[in-house]
Amino acid sequence: MAEGNASDAESYVKHDHLEVERAKLEHKIRLEHWMENLPEHLHYLPLYCLAIPGTHESGSYSIEPHSEFSPEEHDRRKSRMLHLVGNTTKKVIYNWRRTQDLTCLKQLLHGVRYLSFAVAPKEGSSEIFIVCGLFGNPVSSILADIKEFMDSHPKEIILIDFEHFFEMTSNHHQQLMKQVTEAFGSKVCPYPEDPEEVTLAWLWQQEYQILIFYRHEIAKDHPFLWVDCIEGASAEALHISDLIFFLSQNYLRERNEKTFYVSKGHLTPTVAFTLRHPRSCLQDMLVNTTHAALYQWLKEKTAGKYGVNIVTCDFVESHKFHFCFMVVEVNYYELMVAEHDKKKKMHGRKT
Repeated sequence: MAEGNASDAESYVKHDHLEVERAKLEHKIRLEHWMENLPEHLHYLPLYCLAIPGTHESGSYSIEPHSEFSPEEHDRRKSRMLHLVGNTTKKVIYNWRRTQDLTCLKQLLHGVRYLSFAVAPKEGSSEIFIVCGLFGNPVSSILADIKEFMDSHPKEIILIDFEHFFEMTSNHHQQLMKQVTEAFGSKVCPYPEDPEEVTLAWLWQQEYQILIFYRHEIAKDHPFLWVDCIEGASAEALHISDLIFFLSQNYLRERNEKTFYVSKGHLTPTVAFTLRHPRSCLQDMLVNTTHAALYQWLKEKTAGKYGVNIVTCDFVESHKFHFCFMVVEVNYYELMVAEHDKKKKMHGRKT
């Protein structure tokens, strides 16, 4: 057999072996307790070296077609939509900005460990709200969901990312920071001198269970909020080929040391695209094909210092939560390859 053909054959065998191992692993993994059940040696890796499933705009399930416009739905964009589709504007925004169907509690129960939020105050209310084109639930109800999960799953670690803020005054920020830290009390992991020491084993020992990223300089000196140690840009892509190219380029790029990194696995419909399909929605038109492409992209990725860390998607329940299984399995990839090599070596000795 020619050298090239032998190499191709070996690659196919390895691929088939990994697919079999993935199928077996998917039956073994319990998404509700996946962190607790990771192989022991992974308990001692920094948290930014683990592959962690997350959701994009995690609280958007709470917006409704009749909700008020939120401040981040920019006036020019909103005015253009009002001019073209009139009173159905809210319905169109609902169809295209809502990225999740499940509550945060259900997301967590099915393996999600990273939740991202955009927030804003609402006129006439003393609360801070989730926003995603329209106003959603108060942040307080989301925190109650998360706490319910934490109380019954003491070895699962949750990462909350307050990623975007709109029309927030200093007083609003102070209110939110106090609300978030008080909701979880002693379970909040303080910002450490060295993020490398934040491992599952260390968190369990300290009885910390939640990391809170707060992407605003006002929290820079807050002892319990993480400000400068998470990165990850959105591809802002409408086409899958552009999204996968962007994810691959960022995967190969050397990221800042001791930093969490979010690979954002979602497409971003433009206003023009949305207005061409006013009666359709994000889930029907873009999500299934995006998930299929993400699965392929994740197949031979590894976790670790320069590997996959946090990966997010829209509508996480698609294909029976296969996305969460795929991300969690990245943590096992090197073990599966080692098992393949071991079997190959043993087979070589026999022959």
